[in-house]
This record gives sequence, C-alpha cells and structure tokens, in this order.
Amino acid sequence: MLIKNARFVLTPDKVLENENIVVKGSHIESVGGSNKKDEVIDAPGYAVLPGLVNMHTHASMNLFRGVSDDKELQSWLEEDIWPLEEKLDGEKSYWGALHAFIEMIKTGTTCFNDMYFFMDKVAEAADEVGIRGYLGHGMLDLGNEEKMEKELKETRRIVKTLNKGFSNRLKPTVTPHSAEICSEDLLFESKRISEEEKAPLHMHIVETEKEVEEVVEEKGMHPIEYLDNLGLLDEKFIGAHGVHLDREHMKILAESGASVVHNPCSNMKLASGISPVADMLKEGVNVTLGTDGAASNNNLNMFEEMKIAGLLQKVHHSDPTVMSVDETVKLPWENAGRALGEKIGAIKKGYLADLILVDLDDVRMKPNHNLTSNLVYSGAKVDTSIIDGEVVMKDNKLTKVDEEKIKNKAEEIAEELISK
Repeated sequence: MLIKNARFVLTPDKVLENENIVVKGSHIESVGGSNKKDEVIDAPGYAVLPGLVNMHTHASMNLFRGVSDDKELQSWLEEDIWPLEEKLDGEKSYWGALHAFIEMIKTGTTCFNDMYFFMDKVAEAADEVGIRGYLGHGMLDLGNEEKMEKELKETRRIVKTLNKGFSNRLKPTVTPHSAEICSEDLLFESKRISEEEKAPLHMHIVETEKEVEEVVEEKGMHPIEYLDNLGLLDEKFIGAHGVHLDREHMKILAESGASVVHNPCSNMKLASGISPVADMLKEGVNVTLGTDGAASNNNLNMFEEMKIAGLLQKVHHSDPTVMSVDETVKLPWENAGRALGEKIGAIKKGYLADLILVDLDDVRMKPNHNLTSNLVYSGAKVDTSIIDGEVVMKDNKLTKVDEEKIKNKAEEIAEELISK
C-alpha cells in the first residue's frame, strides 16, 4: 500500500509535509519513498496520523449509554449499572461491542484496551470489524475463595481462547478489578498469570477516595504502596484512573515503570476527582489516555478526551502553560505504545500500520496555523482508517460490517435490557 502525497504526516519528531508512506503487510515500510504498491491512497487533502489508542474502556457498555447520569460512583454502580450487567450475556455483549467499535473507528481509535465480561464474544466482534484490541475478563472476588477460583478460571479460558482462536491483532490481558474488592490471593494469581503469559496487568487504581480509605483501613497503607508491596507494579502494569495520588506514590509508579490511564471525562462526570497528570509526567510516570465506558463518559471520542485532558490540567493548576499540546498528544499515541510494549502510536519505519486520515477540508481544520493545536483543541473528521495494514474505513464508512444493522440491533438489545 502507498499513501501518496499526504499533505501532513504527524511523526514523533515533527509534522512532515507532502510526504508518502509505504505500507508492507501489517507494518510501515518507510516514511518517504514511492514504490508502486497494489493499493494507492492519494492523500493531498489529508493529514495522516497514528491511530488513537484508547487505553481503558468497557466496550459493551455502549448498551448503557445515558441510562444513569448525575450520580456518585457507588450509587451509579449499585442502583443502575450492576443490575443491568446481571442481564448481560455473550450475545448482548457482542452487539454492544460491535456498536462501540463503530464509534471508536469513526472517531479515530484503532486500538483499545478493554476490561469487562464475555470477552471471547467481544473478541469476535473486534475480529469482525478489524480493530486492534487488548482484552481481559474483569475479576473480583470480595474475599470469596470459590468466586476467586471461578474468576481465575475464566481469565485462563479467555487468555487461551485469544492466543489460539484469533488474529494477532487481539491479545489477552489480566484484569483484576481493583485493590479494595480483590483479595491478595486473587492479585497474586493475577500477577502470576500476567508473568506466565507475558500479558499486561490492567486494573483500576485509586479512582475514588472511598477506595483509598478502604485499603488504608484494611491494609494499613495507601493502595499504591499495597500494590507495590505485593510486587504488582512493573512495566507490564496499567492502572486506570490514578486520581488520588501524592508525590511519593507518583515516584513509586515512575520507578516501577508502571503506566497510568487518565480518564478525564469519566472522572469529571462521576466527580471522582482530578488526576494529577501534569505532576505525574514531571515525576516520570508514563501517562496514557482512555475514555472509560460509554455509561460514564458518555462517548468514546479520543479527540475529545485529549482536549479535556489538557484543559483540565490547566484549570486545575490555574496555569495555561501546563500540559502543552506537544505533551498532550503523547498520551494517546507514544505513551500508549510504551504501556502496551507494542510498536503502535507512531508513524515510524517498522511500526504497525495503524493509521488514520483526517480531512483537512473540515471546518475545524481551517485555518491551519498549527496542525497539532487543531487536532488537540478542535477535533477532527476521520475519513479513512487503516489497521494492521488493512483499510477498515473509507469515506467514513466501515468496510467490513453493516453499520446500520449493528446500530439497529444494539438499540433493540439496549431497549430490551432497560425494559425488563
């Protein structure tokens, strides 16, 4: 594949102009060059960017968009979300995930990191659409040994299924829910499976003050200290939210090589607090970006998430110089690739060909005094999405699935869930 005459190409070092990108198979062969390929995409009116990486989400929760607003986290969960989740099954999760993947791809996401239920069905949906994904069964045991064994069994099943039954685009993760509702034994076993499978360990960390208080009361230490003492924190660890942290906790995270996923919209909606992202970056923590699920966001638009992440830090610090656009764009791209240990999130030779073409004729891109500023603060219209070297969306229409069928079926299921 040859992407020809792109008006702009966003690389880690600079914005290139009027450049070609050569794709061979699933990887970028070169930035520059003009070898004739089987497929040519002429792109003089487009900016070519790395696909965005949504580092923390729950795809099937698209079925719950808008069912519960204006509640604090515990009430939101106990009164609305958990009862609905009890009605989920594999078929419903499949259609909810398909719906989410349409939304992701249309807004520029090419890779997602998911923690939820019925993950083999979510993987089927991801394979069908052509998106890249990291998937883990969300585990919690509340100290119940029988439930712990059941959760670990399901995790092992999902790991085995993903490793043998799907394309290389889909990889397993190990996903205990959080420190306050997972036993030490479950966390230990999660770490062991993560090491055995060389898979990321993805969990929620210090999202709410209540979580911190419960762990401090039971374990006598802050959750970050607790996880560090258990040996969970390393370069494979991905902690979602990271809201309630002080400098010492940031230093622990930085020294361990762990990554944190900032979810500003979800944290704001549930009033969980403001993650100290600017301070974490100063301490050397690898911070990435995620949307969380559509029930607490309520969309999966990573361009919007990027804007809010930057602006939230500025107002939090009363300092407009905090979180420059050059820092902000690293969160869903370079930093995400580092967290996953994958060659994604950058347009470089040898990296996976996960690319999006943004329409420069869109009104939000004009005038174009600064491409990066427009992308972070104005948003973008994504025309084409290439994942693993394959065009999965062209002219803002997905190429591998029937969008209308999926939207109608997901809406039907969502109504059924609410009406029961």
